[in-house]
Amino acid sequence: HGSPILLYIMLIIIVLGISAVLCCTVFFGAETIEVSGTSRYSTEQIIAASSLNEGDNIFVANTSKAEGEITNQLPYIGSAKISRTLFPPKFVITVEETQAKYVTEDGMVVLDGRFKILENSAAPDFDKSGLTLLKGVSFTSPVAGQTAAFENEDISDTLKQIAKGLEKQKIS
Repeated sequence: HGSPILLYIMLIIIVLGISAVLCCTVFFGAETIEVSGTSRYSTEQIIAASSLNEGDNIFVANTSKAEGEITNQLPYIGSAKISRTLFPPKFVITVEETQAKYVTEDGMVVLDGRFKILENSAAPDFDKSGLTLLKGVSFTSPVAGQTAAFENEDISDTLKQIAKGLEKQKIS
């Protein structure tokens, strides 16, 4: 008594729904995770920091969160970009290392050019040569992998302006 067209439309909707569920759960599980770029960290360390696993669906995985986790957990990674490939399904993590640029007067806190804390308790034998010495600065709580939070906001703004000016003039 119902229209056969309505029946076909409902069948198509059901088939499309099942296909979508299968694509998000069964199909497109990552067969491998590759790491490219140069870094002081091992491939295993970078993959572990990303929280990605083989078998994770390449469409469902939160790659933005994984990128942030890599740069937070591994301080010397300045940037991480995760791309996906369909055939074969895999994740490709591309990392770029950041370089130490500043060191505090006591030699304990080491920062990169964007004031990301690379070391918050540098070893006494850490090579500080070539780094710009920051005198009279203190931090609210220096955490490796995080951007420095200076106790004095004015110092923070001044240092960032000086750093931008030096970079603009290509002075390192």
